[in-house]
Amino acid sequence: MTLYLRLALILLFSRFKPLRSPFEPTLTKFRVWPSDLDFLGHMTNSRYFTVMDAGRTDMIARAGLLGKLRTNGWYPVVVEESMQFRRSLNPFERFELKTQITGYDERHMVIRQTFLRDDEVVALGVVRARFLGPKGRRVTPQEVMALADVDEEVPPAVSFAEEEQLSYQYHRQLIEEEAAHLVAS
Repeated sequence: MTLYLRLALILLFSRFKPLRSPFEPTLTKFRVWPSDLDFLGHMTNSRYFTVMDAGRTDMIARAGLLGKLRTNGWYPVVVEESMQFRRSLNPFERFELKTQITGYDERHMVIRQTFLRDDEVVALGVVRARFLGPKGRRVTPQEVMALADVDEEVPPAVSFAEEEQLSYQYHRQLIEEEAAHLVAS
């Protein structure tokens, strides 16, 4: 039930937030609830992916695309996901999810999603998604961007593997900086 409540709140509050380009980062606030926990007492790994779904819904709504997609019968489908965990999220902790399209090609969009707790990176996710229309028709990212009235320069196409590698390198850098800080202390 918490998942439906989260989604309903995101859809409700997105109406009162300013519209933004799909290429601008979208920050969505969350809290870890007891139903998000595994038997070890922290947010279960599978819940991160569910929260990522909610973050992408917020991004779509705040880009003004939700109604337009429904009108056309278009819907997003996740093709591939990857996740790297750095820290645990504990009961009742607040966190933010930063969602951003990092690029697209003729078929897919690549989206980076970063879990933040007080500006600390907790987890990094990379998603490759596409849109489908009625009867399973493939909808190109360019068609979706035209629907969003995007006039700005589009980020260069980034493959899922490239974005995943960049996220992995960033994750390793964070670990090395933290280790250097601990040694210096």
